[in-house]
Amino acid sequence: MSKALERRGKLRDALILAAERAIAEKGLAGLKTRDLAREIGVANGAVYNLVEDVDELILRVGSRTLARLDVALRAAEQG
Repeated sequence: MSKALERRGKLRDALILAAERAIAEKGLAGLKTRDLAREIGVANGAVYNLVEDVDELILRVGSRTLARLDVALRAAEQG
C-alpha cells in the first residue's frame, strides 16, 4: 500500500473516531465537519476527500457501533 493511501486510511479512521465522540457529546445536530477537521488537523474541505458526505460519515460511525454491539452480544451469549 502506498504511503498516501496509508495516510488517507489513518485520517479516515481518525475522522470516524472524532465523529463518534462528537455524536456522543452533542448528538447528530452537533456534528460539524469544521470541528472534525480541526480535531484531526486537516482543512475543512479535506474531510470530503475522506468521505463523500456527512451521510457516509454517519453510516461509517453506525457500522462501527453495530460491529461493537455484535461482539458484545456474542460474548454475552458465550459467557
